[in-house]
Amino acid sequence: LFACCDSLRSVRASYLSDIPPLIAAFSPRLDLKSSSLSPRSIADYAFAANDASVIILSSSVDSISQGAFAAMSSLREIYVNNLESRIPRTHPLAFEGNDPGSILLWVSKDSTNLWSGAVPWKYFDIKVFDASVQAIPSGSASLTARIQAGTLSLSSPYPWISLSIFGIDGSLMASCHAASYFSLP
Repeated sequence: LFACCDSLRSVRASYLSDIPPLIAAFSPRLDLKSSSLSPRSIADYAFAANDASVIILSSSVDSISQGAFAAMSSLREIYVNNLESRIPRTHPLAFEGNDPGSILLWVSKDSTNLWSGAVPWKYFDIKVFDASVQAIPSGSASLTARIQAGTLSLSSPYPWISLSIFGIDGSLMASCHAASYFSLP
């Protein structure tokens, strides 16, 4: 559909439950972290040979086929989003042509053993994503952020004037004024 498209920057096709083969292969400017995709399956060579540096796998992904993310020379990080307790069926050559040892795979602390025992994931540089952050400097007070059960909670000992939360693609997800607590599912 978009293979070999030099101008393609992102894909916003949330209605696609299955990503077809070669949908955006050889599209060098495609940025997968700003793409809105929640597929069940990612077919053969769907995103092969593009320059994306980050992949975010959503909780809907059940299977990843051969070469789905092959020959991505700029790939540096993969985030698993709510996939901690189950690993998608992944073809051993889903990332062929990449050096998995140089790609960070971010997982939760509780799922490290699960991911480090599964092919091809065990070949990645597995890092633990700490879902809680303590004392983020915020003026004279501090802001505490915590992610638990899929909800982001922010709190501060003092009310903030304004709080804005942006998605990884730069879009505004939520904002809140004059409060000291906020949560976002």
